[in-house]
Amino acid sequence: MIPRDDPTATPHLDKGRYTILLEKQNGKWMVISEHFSEGNHDKKIMEADLIKASDSYTAAIKSKDRKMLERLLDDKYSVTDEDGSTRDKVSDINHMMRAGLTIDSAAVTDRKIRLLGNNAAIETGTYTAKGSNNGKPFEETGRFTTTWVSRNGQWQIAADQTTTIKNK
Repeated sequence: MIPRDDPTATPHLDKGRYTILLEKQNGKWMVISEHFSEGNHDKKIMEADLIKASDSYTAAIKSKDRKMLERLLDDKYSVTDEDGSTRDKVSDINHMMRAGLTIDSAAVTDRKIRLLGNNAAIETGTYTAKGSNNGKPFEETGRFTTTWVSRNGQWQIAADQTTTIKNK
């Protein structure tokens, strides 16, 4: 959750209606019922915020920023690799933090974002990464599908799937 006094937080210009029914009981006003209907969010702002979160994720992988990864991955996060293996949030962060892994460069291209209502989105694209794994250099290109959810004004990854593109 982003604190209200966070200087990096972007304000939301959401629109909607809030209705509350009050009744006075024993000299005190009591809420009997309430209803909030949220209007559509500004899609340009949502997409810009999502791209910022996605770029932060790529940077966090490269720099091994554990705190940023913990903030960007939903608690029930799951990743599926091309071999069908899966990892949860803790095991995936540990996988990225392992001592023998160094990422020298990482980039996303061909990014496409599809917003699903006010609180979810699917991002697809191509990734490239160069580095070393236990001293052995690697260069990898692949495709990904990432499912994002917006919670308390912050985009988080709920699920991720990657497939490496084999060199011919």
